[in-house]
Amino acid sequence: MAPRTRTTDTEILDAARAVFLEFGSDATTVAVAARAGISEALVFKRFHTKEALFERALAGVTPAWVSELEATDRPFPEQLERLALGMIESMRAEMPRTMLLWSRHPGKARFEGLNSAPVQGMKILSAWFEAQMIAGRMRRSDPEIFARVFSGAIVAYSMSHMTGLAEQMPIATTTFVRGLVDVLWMGARPDGRAS
Repeated sequence: MAPRTRTTDTEILDAARAVFLEFGSDATTVAVAARAGISEALVFKRFHTKEALFERALAGVTPAWVSELEATDRPFPEQLERLALGMIESMRAEMPRTMLLWSRHPGKARFEGLNSAPVQGMKILSAWFEAQMIAGRMRRSDPEIFARVFSGAIVAYSMSHMTGLAEQMPIATTTFVRGLVDVLWMGARPDGRAS
């Protein structure tokens, strides 16, 4: 029999994330260990408590939409559309995790500190909008306000799908994104420029 290879923390966290998302915060460390193919003792050796495992497994990662910010070869409205689609895709993956974290500690501050994933995401988006304004790709305004409006609409759209509201008021994702970008671009377009 070949010796067992070392199970990495990442593999344990991936198993824990899958178990917590499937069974909620009441899932056991026994179930996590079984999914990872390790002993429960190893889970505790690496993460010390179920709470620490839960927090690490459900912590945010740099979302894929950040890579869209690097593309500069497209007309700006098209780049906004691609960014919005990427953010919606990320929201579909992140919202269940976020909701599970929120449900774990009702009343506790959710995003403490300037290094939390949502704060960092807003900073990245705000800085990118500011760079676009400096480059003349969009009209000068408050980049954080623009980032909040842009991301807020995307969060609301994503929540409507999670809560079932989208079934009552359906709108295709591409239709929503094009409409959002069109509305925002009317106010953000540099004077006299179409793209």
